[in-house]
Amino acid sequence: MNCIFFIFIVLNFVSAEESFFGPHQLREHTYSYDPIFENTFISFNYALVVFILPLVILFISLLFFCNVNGLFSGKGILSLLFIGSAIGFVGFVVYSWIYLSFFEMLAFGVVIVPVVLLLAYLVSA
Repeated sequence: MNCIFFIFIVLNFVSAEESFFGPHQLREHTYSYDPIFENTFISFNYALVVFILPLVILFISLLFFCNVNGLFSGKGILSLLFIGSAIGFVGFVVYSWIYLSFFEMLAFGVVIVPVVLLLAYLVSA
C-alpha cells in the first residue's frame, strides 16, 4: 500500500509538471497556451496552482511517508492522499487527451482534490 501510495504521489507531481510546461511533443495535435499566459497575474496563479502546490503536497506526503518527528499519525491521511492523487491523475489523463480549453481546468484536479481532502482531514482531526 505504501509503495502504491508513493507511486501515485510521484505520478501526481509529474502530471502537474507536465501540464505546466506543456504536453508531449509526440502528439500530432497543436496546443495553445496563449490565452492563459496573456495576463501575468493569471499566469502566476496558473503556475501556483498547477506547479507549486503539487510540490507542497509532495513535501507533506513525504513527511508523512517518512514519519518525520511524528508530524502525522494514523492511516487516514494516507488513504485520502492516495484517493486524491488517483483522481487527480485520472483528471490529467482526460485533460491530455481532450485538449479543449474547458478541459484545461481538469489539470487543476491534480492539485485541488488532494488539497481539499487534506484540509478536510486536518480540520476533522
